[in-house]
Amino acid sequence: MVLGLKRDLRKEWTDEEKSAYGKGESVMPQEGLGIAQRMRVDRYAECSALTGELCREVVQDIAKTVAKASVGEGKSEGGCVVM
Repeated sequence: MVLGLKRDLRKEWTDEEKSAYGKGESVMPQEGLGIAQRMRVDRYAECSALTGELCREVVQDIAKTVAKASVGEGKSEGGCVVM
């Protein structure tokens, strides 16, 4: 799973804002999904710890995914990696 954080800070920066504030571009959901697909992972999600937006849903999704992958025929051979 690829998890996008700081959802509350998402903004499409103008070129003037980038140069004035040294800000990079925010990652849009479709870009995050594309990255997840290129990495060949099963899921992409995003949340904001600051506002709590989608945090509960992300934790539930992770728990369900781990439960499926840790029992039965679909047992995962790999592990979790934090980047």
